[in-house]
Amino acid sequence: MNQKTYSLNGHEYFQEELKFIQFKEIVDLLLPFQDKINLDEGAEMDMTAIAELLGDNFLRAVACVLIRKGESVRDRKIEETVADLEVESLVTIETIISDFFSLNDLPSHFGRITGIMKNVTMGADAEEKEGQEAQESTGPESSTQSATEILDE
Repeated sequence: MNQKTYSLNGHEYFQEELKFIQFKEIVDLLLPFQDKINLDEGAEMDMTAIAELLGDNFLRAVACVLIRKGESVRDRKIEETVADLEVESLVTIETIISDFFSLNDLPSHFGRITGIMKNVTMGADAEEKEGQEAQESTGPESSTQSATEILDE
């Protein structure tokens, strides 16, 4: 497993391929800006634009990808990590971000998830439309009659 390590404010951290819990945290931070960020497969990720959009949550997003040595991904203390990042140099934070993109193919991940979500939505819409068409073709009397017949059995 590919892993990057960092010493931040006297604490040792590591970063590896994104886990789902971390992915969800980042998506939750980006969600309010979804119309301003192109996350389609093959899209370029403009880190400066994302940093500007996230504002005060930028370091929180960076903290989401880091795990302090001795902790698990589930037991991370995000606020402590943010505090450790606040006193680090921009070069260190840029390195963490660069490593993040080298460890994770985010446009591809986002593209696949977006595709799955579109397929699920389209499938649900198609099922709903089929149900409506079936009810329209049988009419309300048939539906009521069928339900009554079922209850009588």
